[in-house]
Amino acid sequence: MITSTLKKFSGLSKEVRSILGAYSVYELAERIITVFMGIFVYTASDSLVFMALYFLVYFSACFLGFSGWGLLMSKWKINMKWNHLRAFATYILGFIWFWFFRDENWHYLVFAAFNGAGLGLFWLGHHSFEMLHTNDKDRDFYSAALGVVDHVSGILGPLIATASFLISEKFFGDSLSIIFFILPFVYLLVIPFLWNLPDFTPEEIESVDWNRLRKSKKLWPAKRFAFVESLGWGAWEIFAPLIIIAALGTYVNVGFFDTILGLVSILIVLIQGHWMHNGNRKKIFHWSLALVLLYFVGLLFWPFSPWVFILLGFYWELVYPVYGTVFHVISLKNIDQLRCHRGHFYAGLLYREWIIYLGRLTSLIGVGTVAYFSSNNYLVTAVGITWIILQYLFLAYFVEGVLEDEFQQ
Repeated sequence: MITSTLKKFSGLSKEVRSILGAYSVYELAERIITVFMGIFVYTASDSLVFMALYFLVYFSACFLGFSGWGLLMSKWKINMKWNHLRAFATYILGFIWFWFFRDENWHYLVFAAFNGAGLGLFWLGHHSFEMLHTNDKDRDFYSAALGVVDHVSGILGPLIATASFLISEKFFGDSLSIIFFILPFVYLLVIPFLWNLPDFTPEEIESVDWNRLRKSKKLWPAKRFAFVESLGWGAWEIFAPLIIIAALGTYVNVGFFDTILGLVSILIVLIQGHWMHNGNRKKIFHWSLALVLLYFVGLLFWPFSPWVFILLGFYWELVYPVYGTVFHVISLKNIDQLRCHRGHFYAGLLYREWIIYLGRLTSLIGVGTVAYFSSNNYLVTAVGITWIILQYLFLAYFVEGVLEDEFQQ
């Protein structure tokens, strides 16, 4: 199986391998950040309402970095090739800011703006290159390769983070002193991959493209799916740090736990890349989504014991790699469905990000409102988990509009 996988990988074009390489740098940095950032913001503010505000700034900056900057790139004819460098430069500026300023709550909001803008810039370039250099029938293996990158990073990221926490505690008495110094250098690893990324100057977007995206009833299934898929992320970010702290306690424990989970999932993704194809995506999606739903149902019982979260973590790593891989293929198909009348994807890509932003905003407002009016954190987490369960149920229903081969623009 490993030989077959390497053979398939070597058959990818140099552009696709560069896309995967740049993505691996982004994902490694994200995995390092994920170990501590949500917990860091929550423990500093001790407020779920502030978590909602933090991610409101984060997602708004992400939208501006993606669709706002993307629109300017189209208007000013800017080459997309160097957009990853712009994204990582923005990330680095955020961590330089955080190196000097992290004493007041507003300092975190400034960092959220940098970090969100970097995210938007990165995914603008990444999705653009994906649409240019992959096609629907080849995306199963490509998405599985992305999944392997995710889960290798899921090992290396927490390992690097945990080592930095231990060293930082020993020599500086502060778990996070070194991590903010390391991250800018991690982002610089992207530079070797930039040279083989293709030149791409986005086409000018015409008013007829926007009108069609807004008014065409035939695009409603694609737009509905994009909105529903985004409804869970904001809710999760508000309450997840509370559960993680209750179950694991320290940054070091979180790092060790995430490292072990990363080891569990790599083999699953490798296997999936060989047997998933266009004909069985729907079946795989529905079965894996049902298993993901069971995770969130189980998470409702997290207050009873930290072992609930720990055991569910291992369960998650068994089922989510399968779901995440097929979901990525479906998301790219969703972008395909929003192509303009000339066959170009770019206007639909920017418009889809607007829809996704509205979904994230809706979830932040919904769960954030409960957090504002209730001081019961257990109630807030229960509402947030229930929100995500409902989102997945709607997703299972609306995915048909994306997977139907007869869908026509």
